[in-house]
Amino acid sequence: MADDVFPEEDYYTLLGVRPDGVASVVDLLLSEAVEAAQARARALLVEHASCRSVEVWRGGALVWSLERQPEAAAGPGARHALKFCD
Repeated sequence: MADDVFPEEDYYTLLGVRPDGVASVVDLLLSEAVEAAQARARALLVEHASCRSVEVWRGGALVWSLERQPEAAAGPGARHALKFCD
């Protein structure tokens, strides 16, 4: 019955992960759009300075991880590195 409320294909789970590996931020995005999930992951990195990365999950599968770039290497206005998982 719970699957009728949020079918796996209708939402993403985003985990904000600190450098010590703890997921300190959890966000559910009710959308099928990949672009919406990418935009929300980028926003989480901006909103939560303690997060080193954002993992994006769909169902039980890790879809991709968005890594924060060190400011010195990335420079101002640089985009974060998106790493897709197999």
